[in-house]
Amino acid sequence: MASKQHIKETINALCKILLQNAGTKITPEQFRLAKFDKNEVAGVMWKLLFETIWFLKFNTFRTTEDFNGDQNRDMILWTKHELLERGYYIKAFYDLPEDMSFGSREILLAFGWLVSKSKLLHLFLDNCNNMFEECLPIDWELSIGPRPSNSKKSEKFSNNYSNKTEEIVNIDQLSWMVGNLTLTFKGLFTAENQLASLVGKVHSATKGADTPKGHLSALEVFLLRHPKELARFMEKTRQYSTYLENLLTFVEMQDVFWRWLESVYEAKILECNDTESLTWNSKKPCRTCCEISDERLLGICNIQAEIQKAIDENERRCTATYEQATSDELQSICQTKLQELNKKIQTLTLNEKPQSKHAEVQTFPELKHVNIASGGTKQSGQSSAQQEIDVLRVKLSELELNLIEVRNEHFDILNDLVGNLEDSVFIPPIGNCKYTELRNK
Repeated sequence: MASKQHIKETINALCKILLQNAGTKITPEQFRLAKFDKNEVAGVMWKLLFETIWFLKFNTFRTTEDFNGDQNRDMILWTKHELLERGYYIKAFYDLPEDMSFGSREILLAFGWLVSKSKLLHLFLDNCNNMFEECLPIDWELSIGPRPSNSKKSEKFSNNYSNKTEEIVNIDQLSWMVGNLTLTFKGLFTAENQLASLVGKVHSATKGADTPKGHLSALEVFLLRHPKELARFMEKTRQYSTYLENLLTFVEMQDVFWRWLESVYEAKILECNDTESLTWNSKKPCRTCCEISDERLLGICNIQAEIQKAIDENERRCTATYEQATSDELQSICQTKLQELNKKIQTLTLNEKPQSKHAEVQTFPELKHVNIASGGTKQSGQSSAQQEIDVLRVKLSELELNLIEVRNEHFDILNDLVGNLEDSVFIPPIGNCKYTELRNK
């Protein structure tokens, strides 16, 4: 096992590398406290893990304040989701709460797994700018740290992450963006050709200088022309050398760091009694998954309650509309039936009146001549009168039968109307009325 001094130097080099790449500020002491699962460093470890995943995804660190706001839970859930997507299946890590009350050791082990899995040191080396390139160092602050394009990219993704909104781009805007991008590429190509031409002129003008290349670079010419910038350049050179030295130290002594992480894992095993928490168990979901499932289930139940409320309101409106339409329809049916009943009654009345008049005027023509005719014709007059009387009786019977049929039909119509009307009772006439007598017949 390496000495504590070597472990501290290695972790200190890693902390400086993270800080020089605009990452979170962390000390070797906080790493040591995380090894012993101290709760006071859980927030710092969560911040370190979140910013490291952000760097791996967007090639730059996202500087955040201390995890003490309302968005802590969203950031921690996002961190857990990204680690799960990358293949980290340790149940104890996903059981950690979002209030950062404990779990610094689990976060440290997740950070070590992420550094080993993603080859973070190679990305640090690729992200390092060359301070001794031919082009002029206009902005000295960019000689160490992330490139300007990465910073803009980080700001763009940070805004999308915080606002959680996507900008809708139509085809015209997309065509304009493609054209603008093509024009920018042409401008960059022209500028690159112009830069190569100017650097070639600088090399030709300074040919014969006592340098290993035999000429001066554009940077050297710039420093000769601006001597006051030399001190500033030397300071940035020292910072750049320190950064490379820290990278070299960590690369040479990274075995010490990995053995130290093994001791952290062994300490976890010694204190852990539940062997199931060491690996992922698909049959027993983690606490975070259960909480998320409960929240989503509660949200679904609320949505179902709103939908059911809307359905009940719609059914109530449809029922009221249907009842109104039914009552209107029944009213129109009643009016139609009553109109038909009145028409039939009027028709029956009109049929009775002409028949009675005809019976008085034309049915008894022989009676007009009874007093005029002789006694010999009296018997024939009586026989014809008897025949007319019989005919009238037959017609009277027919009229009574027709009247009974009409009244029965009206009675059925009224029964139908009463059956369609709610809370209505049809009471037929009682007593020795003519209608009762006719029905009894």
